[in-house]
Amino acid sequence: MIKLPHINPRLKKWLIRIGNWIINIYLTAFCLFAAWVLAQVFCFASFSTPTTSMTPTIIPGDYVLINKFVMGGRLFNIFDALEGKQVKIWRGPHFSSLKSGDIVVFNHPYAERWDSIAMNINLYYMKRCIAVPGDTVEIRNCRYLINGEPADVGVADQQKKVARFLDTYASDPATIKKSIVVNAFPNDSAVGWTIRDFGPIILPRKGTVLHLDQQSAIIYRNYIEWETGMKLSSDSTGVRLGDEPLDAYTFQKEYCFVAGDYAFNSQDSRYFGLLPVEFVVGKAAFIWQSIDKTEQRRRWNRTFKGL
Repeated sequence: MIKLPHINPRLKKWLIRIGNWIINIYLTAFCLFAAWVLAQVFCFASFSTPTTSMTPTIIPGDYVLINKFVMGGRLFNIFDALEGKQVKIWRGPHFSSLKSGDIVVFNHPYAERWDSIAMNINLYYMKRCIAVPGDTVEIRNCRYLINGEPADVGVADQQKKVARFLDTYASDPATIKKSIVVNAFPNDSAVGWTIRDFGPIILPRKGTVLHLDQQSAIIYRNYIEWETGMKLSSDSTGVRLGDEPLDAYTFQKEYCFVAGDYAFNSQDSRYFGLLPVEFVVGKAAFIWQSIDKTEQRRRWNRTFKGL
């Protein structure tokens, strides 16, 4: 029979204290980590933009706090998303809704192919919401109209600059081609939209019924195929979903229109089309810090600047 060595009661007491101390440290660290993860998922997150697409509102070096309470935090299978698979997104409680003029962070709606909607988990953009589900949006001479009325949304001076540039070099297409991409979504000659004149296009909400013809099938093809998992085709004889004729479609998802405040070549809805609302991470609340990376100094005048 093996006898355990006798432990001095005082030493035993200290060993128990040290053990409890170590356990408490690990429990505290675990709780803090869990709280941080939950806050990142459901409450807030920080993003920065390396480009000038939101200039002058947000400039490179700005770190923006994103409020997830507006739309509700998202839960989804991150492993399926990383593999480019379609994912079902569940949203937590929310206290407001998306509005025209909101600055939002979202996952890019194309992962690998430009003809297939998929949430790109590795690519986040920050843009301004121009119009929300249920609206009709169009662009006339580079200015936005919502539901047929001029919309004071975005940076009007930037929109006017694009119009003036296109007017100035109208007779010099080579200069325009080198400076700005003019052709717009859906990049089809049968539709012929440009960043100067675009739409009108209806932004579907859940339950929106859209009557389809050859042109509208081109515009909404990616979204209908994403929702149904079936192939949409059209020609002069009509529209078909799979092998069945389709005269109208009832949308199950909701879509918005987003654009950069800096209107020159901003990768936004003018070029990639409508954004599924479920791809929106949250709304930009304020700039919590700003760093000039060229001079490696903090921009105090932009710190805690509201948006």
